[in-house]
Formats: sequence, structure tokens, C-alpha cells
Amino acid sequence: MPDPGVAWALTSGVDGTVRSASFADGVWRQVGSKPNTSGESGGHVAATCRVPGQAEVFADTADGSLRWTWWS
Repeated sequence: MPDPGVAWALTSGVDGTVRSASFADGVWRQVGSKPNTSGESGGHVAATCRVPGQAEVFADTADGSLRWTWWS
């Protein structure tokens, strides 16, 4: 779960998954349950926290579609 007050970094991994790391521990983790959550390495990734304790992540894919996942 995204911890309140902790900064997170998000990126598109070389395997096409979206990865996140908190500045508290620096460990990169896959976001979402599916491999290929994003599409391709270097794709655009954006996140928002509309609900306390939950983050939503959006990423574009190689075919131009938009993927979405969340975690809490």
C-alpha cells in the first residue's frame, strides 16, 4: 500500500511492466498483477492518489492504448 508521506518513483521497466520504488526502501516492485502493464520500456507513466491509501497508475502502450491499474 502506498504509505502516506512517502515519495514514490514510477518507471516503465525493460520488460514492459510498470515498476515503483519508495524512497523509504528503494526496492523496485512491479505495479499491477499482469506482466506488460505498460507496453514498452520508456513509455509514459502517470499516477494519482484520488482515494486515501490507494494509488492509480496509467501507462501508454506500444499500440497507442492506455493501460490502468491500482494498488492499495
